[in-house]
Amino acid sequence: MRRRFSRVTLAITAAAIVAIAGGVTYAVADIGGGGVINGCYKSQNGQLRLIDPATDSCNPSEKAISWNRTGPTGSKGATGATGPTGAKGATGPRGPSDAFEAFRFATTVNVTNVSTEITKIPALPAGSYVITGKVNVDNVSGGSGDVNCQIVAGGFFDLGEANIGTAGGQITRTTIASTFGTTIAGATNVTMTCQRTSGTGSIRASLAEILATHVETLTQFAG
Repeated sequence: MRRRFSRVTLAITAAAIVAIAGGVTYAVADIGGGGVINGCYKSQNGQLRLIDPATDSCNPSEKAISWNRTGPTGSKGATGATGPTGAKGATGPRGPSDAFEAFRFATTVNVTNVSTEITKIPALPAGSYVITGKVNVDNVSGGSGDVNCQIVAGGFFDLGEANIGTAGGQITRTTIASTFGTTIAGATNVTMTCQRTSGTGSIRASLAEILATHVETLTQFAG
């Protein structure tokens, strides 16, 4: 015999489904600390109910079941191709230069026919430099003749010479000075020396100075 449902019965059933759905939604929001939802499943008729493990447990005819609100994270995909190189940024401001100085101001050196060190910058770091040097020479010690003074920096040397004395064409005092550029491959001593290349006796050297200024680039032209 076919059973017929009235409109009232159907309405009640629909309302019950909505109520159950609403209850499940509330239970899901209320039960399952840490994202885990617990329930009891009856395999005999497929009935499932939610429980709070802290206050409830499954019946002997039910099987405990649980699931997480958030599914497992998928495996990482392959790394994508490298994107194009971005545009070159603006050139930053130029940094400060480094300067190194050696001097002999308080004492004097007697210069003879043997090369004599006047002052020195020890172990100047590798790089390009503009080097300035100067030294005063005179005949206070009684010597006379041509005096040659040099600054040696990584195989490059320069300074100048003067003819010191009281004879004709000679001068009693002068300053020998020069400026030059050089590039040093590794830590190198920059040394000022003087030597009398003619004449006799000792010539005095004083107030000597070497100043090496590190520059970013050095362009040199042969004359």
